[in-house]
Amino acid sequence: LVMIGQPQIQAAGVKKIAFAAVAFSSFAMAVSTIASKVALDQMETWDVFIIRSIFLGAVLLIPTLQPHGLRQGLAVLSNRRATMLILLTEGVLAAAAICTMLLAFKLGPVSLASTLMSTRPVMVLFMSALLSTRLWNLLDEPLTRDTWAVKFVSTGLVVGGVGVLSLA
Repeated sequence: LVMIGQPQIQAAGVKKIAFAAVAFSSFAMAVSTIASKVALDQMETWDVFIIRSIFLGAVLLIPTLQPHGLRQGLAVLSNRRATMLILLTEGVLAAAAICTMLLAFKLGPVSLASTLMSTRPVMVLFMSALLSTRLWNLLDEPLTRDTWAVKFVSTGLVVGGVGVLSLA
């Protein structure tokens, strides 16, 4: 959603910072997954969902604290298609996904639930391809043969890697 209508930045320094941010985010997600399991042992699923949603919303609103971030957020919200997509994905689909994930954590081992969640890259591949077609064209990502190859290989590596780790 962030990349709707945005030009891609090609600076090498920005790529390193972005990679570090993604690596840190992955680490933070692992910690939050384990913390969610611990919280679910002490609290009801609905309470954990509310607390998680409040803190996630606070983190996602941090960019709007800067005038440039607020202007970009308002620009995205002025686009009707983008606003509808945000409401659908964040208001409905993400909430259902988080509730389902928390229920899975409550019912079984966090390692098993996390392994099942590793299928998310497949859904991201499917959704990004759908939203990059001529019909939707929201992501502004060309669907070339090279792009497909990179997406399929990277998705296969992620899902296969998690699968191998779960069997070990």
